[in-house]
Amino acid sequence: MIIRKKSSLFVLMVIGVWTVILLLELCTEEANYWKTVLQVGSLMGVNLYLIAVWQIQDQRQEKYFQGLIERGTDIIQVFTEDGTIIYHSPSHSTLGYAPGELVDKSAFDLFHEADMAKWQEVYQHLLQGEDIRGVVHRIRHKDGHYRYFESDCVNHLRNNSVNAVIMNARDISELRLMKETLRKNEECLQTAAEVSGSAFFEADLRTGDIIPFSLKPDDYSFNESACKLSELLKHVHPDDLQKVTDTLDSHMHGETPLFYCKFRRLTETYMWKWCLSIGKIIQRENDGTPSRMMGMGQDILGAEHSGDKLQKAKEAAEAAARLKCEFMADMSHELRTPLNGILGYTQILRRDKSLTERQANAINIIHRSGEHLLSLINDITDISKIETGRMELELTDFHMIRSLKDIAEIARIRAQRKRITFDYTPSHDLPAAVHGDEVRLRQVLLNLLDNAVRFTEKGGLVFSVRTDSSGAGFPSAGIGDNGQRFLKIRFEVKDTGIGIPNEDIKDIFSPFHQARETGLGLAISQRLVRMMGGELNVESIPNQGTSFWFELRFPEVRWEDGTESADEKNIISFKGEKKKLLVADDVAINRSFLKDTLGPLGFEVTEAVNGSDALNKALKIRPDLILMDLVMPVMDGFEATRHIRKMPELKNVVVIAVSASMSDQSQDETLAAGFDYYISKPVDIVNLIDRIQMCLELEWIYEEKDEHRATDEEIPIVTPPREEVEILFRLAMKGDITRITEHARKLETSDPAFKPFGDRICELAERFMINKIEEFLTQYL
Repeated sequence: MIIRKKSSLFVLMVIGVWTVILLLELCTEEANYWKTVLQVGSLMGVNLYLIAVWQIQDQRQEKYFQGLIERGTDIIQVFTEDGTIIYHSPSHSTLGYAPGELVDKSAFDLFHEADMAKWQEVYQHLLQGEDIRGVVHRIRHKDGHYRYFESDCVNHLRNNSVNAVIMNARDISELRLMKETLRKNEECLQTAAEVSGSAFFEADLRTGDIIPFSLKPDDYSFNESACKLSELLKHVHPDDLQKVTDTLDSHMHGETPLFYCKFRRLTETYMWKWCLSIGKIIQRENDGTPSRMMGMGQDILGAEHSGDKLQKAKEAAEAAARLKCEFMADMSHELRTPLNGILGYTQILRRDKSLTERQANAINIIHRSGEHLLSLINDITDISKIETGRMELELTDFHMIRSLKDIAEIARIRAQRKRITFDYTPSHDLPAAVHGDEVRLRQVLLNLLDNAVRFTEKGGLVFSVRTDSSGAGFPSAGIGDNGQRFLKIRFEVKDTGIGIPNEDIKDIFSPFHQARETGLGLAISQRLVRMMGGELNVESIPNQGTSFWFELRFPEVRWEDGTESADEKNIISFKGEKKKLLVADDVAINRSFLKDTLGPLGFEVTEAVNGSDALNKALKIRPDLILMDLVMPVMDGFEATRHIRKMPELKNVVVIAVSASMSDQSQDETLAAGFDYYISKPVDIVNLIDRIQMCLELEWIYEEKDEHRATDEEIPIVTPPREEVEILFRLAMKGDITRITEHARKLETSDPAFKPFGDRICELAERFMINKIEEFLTQYL
């Protein structure tokens, strides 16, 4: 454009000089004065007209080429030797930049670091006046990701100074992606052919050409190059040829969705081999004539052998799984049996108010250790159930707000230990109580919160719970057929921790994932959430944080506040006539524990050592309720209960199964055998008493409380020195209940004013509420 403008000025100057010379010559002839004026005027007018026409054409051409640049999909960019951009075409907006935004910036800052060595080589060629074409490199998009371009570059002045480079770049990202996808598809197809032993092919039905791919040398006698369908049919067994052609014709005429045929073919070793061929028409002409077909062939004998091996491997795996399940069940039963006696008697002794403080502490330690061992057994059982797909939920009514608050308090204490923040943000419209599996929900949430604390060093975490009505963005669950209200609730744990790399997200729920060393926690959590009807999701940005969330649907239930359970009140007896109980168990300590638990409450307890003994004594004493063990010699609990249900005089007696077996099959078998309920060992006294009350419709008599006893709120708490509180807090973090109690009593001895403080610590220690102790002490630190 600049050259054309300089040329126009030069022409105008020449015309002007010529016109002046002409005027000087003509002005000497006065007689021809007016004639000369007219000639000069006409000549100048023509010149001006021609100049105007040239300028208009020049502008039109400039606008034309400018339009081509602006509307082109290629990027046209001009930058100096140091990379400073002096021009870029508006099409550069494909990279997210506005027109003019890149002017005066460095083009090299947009290039990928790995491509800079390539550009150094390009510059060497440009210095020699060469034009460089087909340079493949990456340019950074405004949002940070890189796109692939193929560029042509020329030296603006074509000399060795390289004062400016004109680059024309074409976006080839999609093309590379398509090529990569095609390559992967071909690799997948090749792998599928190798694994399955299949031969894949494409047929041009217009010419009869068969184009094979991913084949072995003996596959259908295919060569590396294409062959004819007619040649392949010559290798079909004569007895099968008619079946093959008829099946092929039926598919080509649209009578069958697939070409599917088993036949014998001749191999290169001149042996007949059974094979299966499957094909499908993928293209037809306008008149409906089939033109292209794709298909595969497979050696049936090889497939049958593979199937036999697979079946044998499957049977071996199932046998191993059965053995493992049987081992886990036996181990669980053997461990639960002694634990039933240990935890049973610790529950009885903990209710005994005549124990000294030292004795009570010892009992609490025994009980706590037993519960820890029981939790380990339950974890191992859960892993076994998950692996075999036999995990089931236990649905009950529970107070959701209270349960979530307890979970949040546990997480808050753990966060305080790491000096990170913790926020619990429940929505105002959460239901007070719902019907669901509280234990499994608690297990999932505590696992997510524990991971969030574990992988967060700075910042903190947020635990949010909200219903659909609080703007969560998912539809309301609505009302059930019986008028019960259902709510969908979203649980989310968000942290500012180390995050998870993108390549590890897809495997984060795999057992023992190495990226975050999560063990079985997230794998179990995902399985439990799915069982409860949800899906555990994750979003993460490395070095910024991670968010886990899931949504569950719960039926809302009514909850009567202010009621106390049997554990909160001390039961001494029940109203009405005395009830007869029969305890059948071959383990003496189990019978003794149940008799010592229920006898003081006013029940008349009779013991039986096996199922046969239980039948005889049941006919003799006519009990109101039988507690029956399942595994006993002579006659087990299943057979004994079946006999009981057939006896008219005993058919209405309540029979509760009490077993150390945790298998779902055992629980199902108990109901089928005629049991009314199932209670697992170790037996929880509160659960047992509640079940007996429900079955026999009892009304308990409770021990009267001392109404004049001062409450914690009525007694002022005097705080000991800070260093003493810190000692107690360190002991709590270690979980050392014995030393916590000893140190609290030592404080009371040193100053009676500290007695309310020490009593509160000891009260929480007796109940093994370590988290509550930490929370109580935190407010005084």
